[in-house]
Amino acid sequence: MPKSKTVKANTWFAGLSLFLLLMAIYLLRPLRDEAAVNIGVNQLGWLITATFTLFCLLSIWTKVKASEAIRSFQRISLLIAFGVSICVCFEIQVALFLLIGTGSLLLVSLFWGVLNNSFDKTVAISQYPKILLIGSLGGLSGPLLVTFLAPNGSRLIGILAAFILVASAFMLRRVKPFQSDNKTDFHQSPQQNRPWPLATIILLYSLLGTVLYGEHLAIVEIAGLSPDDQLRFFGQRDLYVGMVTFVLQFLRQRFKSNTSWLGFKLMPLFTLIIMLTIGLFTSLETVLWSMVLFRSFSYSYLRPAREVYHLSKFNHFKIFIDTVIYRAGDLIGIWLFQLLMYHQFDYLQVGLFMIPMVIVWMLINQKIVKSLNV
Repeated sequence: MPKSKTVKANTWFAGLSLFLLLMAIYLLRPLRDEAAVNIGVNQLGWLITATFTLFCLLSIWTKVKASEAIRSFQRISLLIAFGVSICVCFEIQVALFLLIGTGSLLLVSLFWGVLNNSFDKTVAISQYPKILLIGSLGGLSGPLLVTFLAPNGSRLIGILAAFILVASAFMLRRVKPFQSDNKTDFHQSPQQNRPWPLATIILLYSLLGTVLYGEHLAIVEIAGLSPDDQLRFFGQRDLYVGMVTFVLQFLRQRFKSNTSWLGFKLMPLFTLIIMLTIGLFTSLETVLWSMVLFRSFSYSYLRPAREVYHLSKFNHFKIFIDTVIYRAGDLIGIWLFQLLMYHQFDYLQVGLFMIPMVIVWMLINQKIVKSLNV
């Protein structure tokens, strides 16, 4: 098949696979958050510790590395689909939280591992926005389904998401490895190939994002919503995330704007402003829109920047950084949040406490942006 047709086919199959993957994840995410609230926000530390442990075991079992990304994606998809179906049928809340928390991140990282073996750097810069635009429609469809299916309970939502996960895995099989004369040489010198700047950024991003996640679940718990109202609230949140993300992706694609690097440049300050806003105006509406803006900006700008940076620098570290380092940030973030809550910090004080971490994040971001000349 000619090179241009291979690229076009890969783009469409990858976009459809991401569409199905995000639809399934956005169907499952409200179930995970509902399970966390039902179990108790004060138990989040132990839940995320268990998630991190399971995550490491799954990573070893699947031999997570870029060269086996498709095979690993298929195995994890089938495992998560089967596990979620069992958990929703028998209402096993803890296992449901662990499976969704582990599987969603691992599958997204494996998905991008497959893509980084199927596009060279030049093609990736032009095709990734198109793939994200198609995928963002799945981010809209999943929450929309949740809002309609919430009155029927979690069982139907979980089983539907399981079938969609399997469909995503079969679609990704159609993406073919593509070799180009311009393929980036990943075997650079150790000086050029140090992973610590991006690993530190992912750790800090995950840490601060998890503190924000803990705040948002705590506020929902205090509100005392019924199970159906909780599902509806989380589905509405994710629907708004999908809508805003789609608009941002559409504008980038429409105007051919390579603004991914705004994720590196603005995300730390944006995160701090959101945390301080929750501290000053604590309410369900505030936390809803704070999470919408945080996740939309992250998906639209930080994620593409990370993927292109992986292509540019050290693809073989990608899975480890996107999974183990990310979940380590979750682990540190949730225990830090619970420690601050134990010492009766209010949400504004929590935001102020995070300022030194934000400054470190901004300094490392400047190093990355400077090294890439963007």
